Amino acid sequence: MEDLRKKQPIRNPLRNQHPHNMYDMIMDTPVALERVLNEEAENIKSIAKVLSSRKKVYLIGIGTSLHAAQNAHFYLRNIAHVDCEAINSFEFISNPPFYLNKDDCAMIIFSHSGIKTFSYEAYMKNKELGIYTVLITSTESVIDQPMDAIIRTSKIEQSAAFTISHSCSTLCSLLLSVEIAKNRGIAIDNQAKLEEQIKQLPQIFRGINEKSTEDIKKWCDFANTRTLNYFIAYGANESNASEVSLKMQEATYTFYQGYNLEFYLHGPFVATNKDTCTTFVVTERTDKTKRAVERSIKALNAVLFVNGKGAVIIPESDTESISQITKDHADNLFILRSPSNILEPVSVLTNLYILQSMTYWMAVLKGTNPDSFKRQIPPNDTAFIKAGLIL
Repeated sequence: MEDLRKKQPIRNPLRNQHPHNMYDMIMDTPVALERVLNEEAENIKSIAKVLSSRKKVYLIGIGTSLHAAQNAHFYLRNIAHVDCEAINSFEFISNPPFYLNKDDCAMIIFSHSGIKTFSYEAYMKNKELGIYTVLITSTESVIDQPMDAIIRTSKIEQSAAFTISHSCSTLCSLLLSVEIAKNRGIAIDNQAKLEEQIKQLPQIFRGINEKSTEDIKKWCDFANTRTLNYFIAYGANESNASEVSLKMQEATYTFYQGYNLEFYLHGPFVATNKDTCTTFVVTERTDKTKRAVERSIKALNAVLFVNGKGAVIIPESDTESISQITKDHADNLFILRSPSNILEPVSVLTNLYILQSMTYWMAVLKGTNPDSFKRQIPPNDTAFIKAGLIL
């Protein structure tokens, strides 16, 4: 394993001010999405044919890659009707699923570097069991074991705060789910619109950069002085709430929390007050999402009523929900508009991109280096080594 680590590409040197490496990765994401759409499509179709016949699919990852696995879980279950389960790779190794059958199970391992300890061990375990395994990893990852299938995502991350690879991994899962659904003869909701929006993703991302960056910086000013920031989401975007809290802590060295909407309301809300900021991720209002959208707006109003700061990322086209926000505490409210008429599966990607940008600009505002994993600061530089920890 150590020899494999030594073969991996070396990251660029740290930069001490904007633009950090993380910024380059975010800006390069539209081109990386185009590469996936143009160069991985046939590969994904071939893999989807195999996965279509499997009874159970396990989705394995750790850290941000676990969130990629959770995104895949939403897509595979809701688009392709696949019986699947997302599992932290450490838990998979420590307490593997009871049902692991090489004839009707498959595994998708998300590992951008290809060398995360427990994801690598998960692959080796699958190899012993003879289970069909797909690795979703970087275009530059050096692989030292024969793989059943590999889907390549993006160039190697130049920041410890992964962004470009996560977006590309999520797109790969969405494409896989659409192809499996077709193979199984499953009707896809709004299929033509979904496939068109997938094709347009690179341009949609560019539009977010052009239209939303200044508002994102204003959100950073709005939320920066709070002692605790919450991110709240539901449905397809639930993993984005966890991902942005992980990313914010990694990039800004301060504490954030991400929750499912109902989890937040059934406990953490009690800790909401004038020193907190709660940001809600709201998707397009449809028959399916209407209840969750309305529940989110009521929760936002509750935050404002206890004098907390509240923010909402909400489609530009949704004026109905905005009209339902209380006007009693307007000074404590921030509204950040996302692209209009985006289907829920695609909103995972568009909202993720907004949240990644929010993370970057918050790090710039706080003066932290988002690329370093804080390894440039003693005693963090040696903590993992002295503790004997390897990620």
